[in-house]
Amino acid sequence: MEQPTVYVLGGGQLGGMMQVAALELGVNIKFLCKKNDPCTRYNHTIGDVREFRHVVWFGTELVKIPNSFLTIEVENVNHLAVDFCKIKGK
Repeated sequence: MEQPTVYVLGGGQLGGMMQVAALELGVNIKFLCKKNDPCTRYNHTIGDVREFRHVVWFGTELVKIPNSFLTIEVENVNHLAVDFCKIKGK
């Protein structure tokens, strides 16, 4: 089975801790974060989790990846976009 990939909305300090744990578990992580967020040193895409189009684009990218999941690292995410991603299957 292919390694799981977790797509994370946000890239703050909690994301950094998630990255450390993911490495130990053999899980890939990709963050959607702003250019000055701590997780930009890891696998990331620059974007704003409050912007509908950024979240939907990030979410639709993972639909193409088998064994992938979407999770939220910050509280101020565009929830309409997250709901849209749920409808699409992630």
